[in-house]
Amino acid sequence: ALLRQNTVAAKLANTKSVVKRTLKDYPQIDEDGKLTHCIERLDGCIKSVYITDDYDGILGTEGNGAKAYFDVFDSLILHQKDDFCFAMRSKRPPLDRVNAMLSFLYTIFTREYAAALESVGLDSYMGFYHSLRPGRESLACDLVEEGRCIVERFVLTLINLKIIKPEDFDVQLSGAVFLNDDGRKKVLSKWQEKKRTDMIHPYLKEKIPMGLLPYVQSMLLAKFVRGEIDEYPCYLVK
Repeated sequence: ALLRQNTVAAKLANTKSVVKRTLKDYPQIDEDGKLTHCIERLDGCIKSVYITDDYDGILGTEGNGAKAYFDVFDSLILHQKDDFCFAMRSKRPPLDRVNAMLSFLYTIFTREYAAALESVGLDSYMGFYHSLRPGRESLACDLVEEGRCIVERFVLTLINLKIIKPEDFDVQLSGAVFLNDDGRKKVLSKWQEKKRTDMIHPYLKEKIPMGLLPYVQSMLLAKFVRGEIDEYPCYLVK
């Protein structure tokens, strides 16, 4: 249960860091206090995660935190607002351009975690938080939770720096929105660049390329599973 609680708490804390970072750079976007309120709600959710070790309770708290966050996500989009508006998270299928990028990159990041888990000898299908489902790499889904903030910040950067444009997407008759070939190439090329950027790992206190994060976290989880360390250190944005 502690592993689940820590994972959700880390996800919510990292989510909070995305909001706080934008708020620090652009305080004027919080004139109505919406972002400050979101940060307070996320703080409340982080505390709530540790009040119950009941699976459904943790899941509910995570859902409340995610809703608070995605309710203000549109405020973090500072440029191209007419072309990249975000009302709510839509997954299968994504119904706007922001969701199309989030879904595409979450999938890629999850695959990178799955490959990293297999490389350290862990079964990426045997999760501790996501329920086991045929074909779902549940453990990769578990570990990616704490790193989703990287994808979200990356998507905001692509939009706010006008790297990605409306013409990089196709809208289907059903209303589903997907990146087109050019859009995918652009996003993947920027993602590879992002993976080469250095970061200080919060637990190891060493500089690593961002692309190694899935491997480092998988290795730490393997050490925990094998009893070499007492607790799995979730990835926390500093």
